[in-house]
Amino acid sequence: MVISFSKIVFSISMLLTIFVALQFQDGESNPFRKKRVFVYITSNLTDTELGLHCKDKDTDFGYHTLKFGETYSFFFRPRIFLEAELYFCGFHWMKEIQYFDIYVEVRDDKTCKGDCHWTINKLAPCNVRDGDTECFNWNPKNATEGMQFGEENGTLKV
Repeated sequence: MVISFSKIVFSISMLLTIFVALQFQDGESNPFRKKRVFVYITSNLTDTELGLHCKDKDTDFGYHTLKFGETYSFFFRPRIFLEAELYFCGFHWMKEIQYFDIYVEVRDDKTCKGDCHWTINKLAPCNVRDGDTECFNWNPKNATEGMQFGEENGTLKV
């Protein structure tokens, strides 16, 4: 019994199609997806409200306002075989506007272990894990030139 070349190609094509379909499935039992990642953002601004707007290239979480000690959170499920995840946020208080890459997979995947806790201070965003705090610089201003942070309609415009 000889298996034809076209049957082999067809079988491989079907397997690849199933694999790609599973890659985009959002089910809990999907073996082709990583565990959910939860990002928690807590305001540490005592004298003012913190406005924030987080997104990635595909998902916009909208504008939110936090008082001192309040936390906003979102979650996502990174894909295994596609490009690394990157989520960024614009932060607004008084007349200050800052931007920060709140989740960078190559930076945060191993250190956060699925739960990234950020405290937002006026001077810097700080990652809090296992009793340790590591603060990072805000994104450079020249990287965000021309961007506007709209408190009135909750948008981040480029």
